[in-house]
Amino acid sequence: VSPDRHLENAVSVLLTHSVAWLENVSIAKLIIIFEKIKS
Repeated sequence: VSPDRHLENAVSVLLTHSVAWLENVSIAKLIIIFEKIKS
């Protein structure tokens, strides 16, 4: 495995994690907004 290949794998893992994290944050914000509207 070449160093470049290794770097690509690391970057793709990081991107996947940040996308998942951003989705979780967005869902959390939507839930909070929804709770505020309901009350």
